[in-house]
Amino acid sequence: MLIEHREGDRPHYVIETHKWQEEIGLAGDGMFDLKHIAARHGHPDSDGWPVSPGSEYEEDRDLFPKEWDVEKIKELIRRTIRDGEIGRNSGELVYPDPEFDKYQFDQVGLRRKPKNGLVQSFYPVYNERT
Repeated sequence: MLIEHREGDRPHYVIETHKWQEEIGLAGDGMFDLKHIAARHGHPDSDGWPVSPGSEYEEDRDLFPKEWDVEKIKELIRRTIRDGEIGRNSGELVYPDPEFDKYQFDQVGLRRKPKNGLVQSFYPVYNERT
């Protein structure tokens, strides 16, 4: 389990069940796991994922860059929890970084349950120029 603390807030965590078998549901409601993030937002051409990344994505805009492996995603999840700002509502954290400009998105978004700190999803937030 990946756990990170946010100042003045409860600890946040991403469940890592290590249930990577392809037959286990990847993206349904209630699927809050690192596997869900990999299946929905990992790039299909990315290396280092123990499940087929991007196997459940709906649009190219849902995907992280192919250069980003599971460790990069975990590091950005931690940074977003620690340093991100509240987004459109208390269930969303956003983290902007100039590094993202070369990929044509402004920030990453993290959907969470604010009452218990459970991370539900993590995704790129594209800007208007794409």
